[in-house]
Amino acid sequence: MKSDWSKDNPLNFSHEKPGLFEKDRPVSPAPSDVSMKSDWSKDNPLNFSKEPGLLEKDRPVSPAPSDVSMQSDWSKDNPLNFSKGDPGRLQKQRPESSSSTKKSVQSEDDPLQFTTHSEKDAKHQLKAHLQKKFLKDYKDEQSQRESHTELYKIKSVTNKDDKGTLVKSYNEIFKSSWMNTVKSVLMKGVAGVGKTCQTRMLMIDWAKEKSNKDIDLIVPFHLSELNSRRGETLSMEDLLNHFFNDIKLQSVPTYDKYKVVFVLDGLEECQLHLDFENNKELTDIKERASMDVLLTNLIKGNLLPSARLWIISQPSGVDKIPPEYIQRVTECREKDAKPKLRAHLQKRILEDYKDEQSQRESHSELYKIKGVKNKDDKGTVVKSYNEIFESSWKQKKTTVLMKGVAGVGKTSQTRMLMIDWGKGKSNKDIDLIVPFHFSELNSRRGETLSMKDLLNHFFNDIKLQRVPTYDKYKVVFVLDGLEECQLDLDFENNKELTDIKERASMDVLLTNLIKGNLLPSARLWIISRPSGVVKIPPEYIQTVTECRGKKQGHFHSFYYTM
Repeated sequence: MKSDWSKDNPLNFSHEKPGLFEKDRPVSPAPSDVSMKSDWSKDNPLNFSKEPGLLEKDRPVSPAPSDVSMQSDWSKDNPLNFSKGDPGRLQKQRPESSSSTKKSVQSEDDPLQFTTHSEKDAKHQLKAHLQKKFLKDYKDEQSQRESHTELYKIKSVTNKDDKGTLVKSYNEIFKSSWMNTVKSVLMKGVAGVGKTCQTRMLMIDWAKEKSNKDIDLIVPFHLSELNSRRGETLSMEDLLNHFFNDIKLQSVPTYDKYKVVFVLDGLEECQLHLDFENNKELTDIKERASMDVLLTNLIKGNLLPSARLWIISQPSGVDKIPPEYIQRVTECREKDAKPKLRAHLQKRILEDYKDEQSQRESHSELYKIKGVKNKDDKGTVVKSYNEIFESSWKQKKTTVLMKGVAGVGKTSQTRMLMIDWGKGKSNKDIDLIVPFHFSELNSRRGETLSMKDLLNHFFNDIKLQRVPTYDKYKVVFVLDGLEECQLDLDFENNKELTDIKERASMDVLLTNLIKGNLLPSARLWIISRPSGVVKIPPEYIQTVTECRGKKQGHFHSFYYTM
């Protein structure tokens, strides 16, 4: 059974469109407690009072302390105006000392004074904003105890037999050697495998300063977003300013002086030509061009040559970029198929059993009884599906039998249990629920197959990258219609089978599953009319439940320990 299962979660970071800079802000006469440090060169200080278009020329002085932050208007020659939404939300509004004037020059030992020689570098503000944003937006990824995927460094995108080298730290992604400078890294992986999740985990690690501490900014884009702007003419500076349009800045960012990482997700969805051969060369981040020209020059290293790129793609998109522009290839692979199997199964159950979900109440009840032959046992009502496979400290309840007359609602009860599990309301410790009807198993009684074959066939509507390890999962089998079983179920003479890969008849598989030889950690719920309960020896049944109609005084008993 070959599998090519996968998982994916498209990356989309640019839903918010609040303003970038504000205008006209007063200066406070009171000293500020906010540190104004700068990484800008002393030889070329940024003079906010003499540069028209960056910040307002005439800034009034307030007689009272002010909490309004220092912001700028963009140059009229480069009219970037993203202030259609709410103003930025990260930077606290900051007062300036009244002793500070256009002519004053304060010592850099006093970082609290905002002067022409001491301004707060936008880099630190942008970095803090991004780190806070990533930690807020990717809470789900942070709550995961472990990733279900792994990254491998491989030699090329075309070598399918390359086992690769496991990436143990996100520091390795852009690590260069003395022989090779790594600028562009390509990550490939099948749809749904978890490529986007890996990029987010890198960003979380960076935000927590656990890895890639030398990186100043990480800028994620999805190619579908860049597709939507392919008819525009804009500069790289415009594109970055738009990405940061939800933050107020105190100075104009100098992106070409920062160590920036671009995460470009969804290469297979890219609708740009990416004409690396004929597109004009572009080196100035302020020069405007098409999105196609910007992107090819960014990848080639003409624009922002110090930047690094992590480009994410399904296999169908990897040939969109010539290999000479890719210095490293990584592949995202599943550690285990269980999470994908579980999510797929829960979705399938909720889609298939819509009618049961629309029922306001069940017409039957479950009761736990002492044995299948005790007709006078009134039993005890079962209030929760958690009770079906609940173990006591004395023994593990492996196999549960539910009996009930024809049409009483036995199958409906099994489906309600599966729906509850699919919604995460009960039996949360169960990894997979696999329902079979005995009529289906009858049809395969002439075949020779393994338990693994049977399960792979059940999951044949989903592609997996990794082979599932069923013997390590908590699996529940729901076997309905025991009274229709045409297999011999020769518990006494059938050979013992413990290997899920070993092939045998359906009868041998089923008896070994019920006896606990195959998949000993599995649980079984076997459903039968009264006429079929004798097909399984009572020593292999640990719990008996009965489904009874409410109107007839019949009740639905979930389990009782024999």
